[in-house]
Amino acid sequence: MVWILMQPDDSPASIPATKLLKEKGTNQFDATMDGPRILPVRFGSRACLDKEKWFHSFVGEGACGRWGIAQNRKFLWGTHFYWLCDCAAVKEILEYDGPITMIK
Repeated sequence: MVWILMQPDDSPASIPATKLLKEKGTNQFDATMDGPRILPVRFGSRACLDKEKWFHSFVGEGACGRWGIAQNRKFLWGTHFYWLCDCAAVKEILEYDGPITMIK
């Protein structure tokens, strides 16, 4: 499991991109080489536990996000933040209405 805590850079393009992300949920960061950027602040990783090795892919993504947020709780507490993923895992979890109890 890997997480990266990032924040917008100091460029003039990042101010309107941050506002757009907050108001409409549209992420424009790192879409082009000359546009608004987000920069890494902290990194973390760990191996999956034995039981986690058998998780479905989007359950594993959810577990990783929960663990990553917990690792950064002292930096995130009381602030507005976004969890950006490289797949639709969170959307799948939030919209899931099937029989698998772990996902519910």
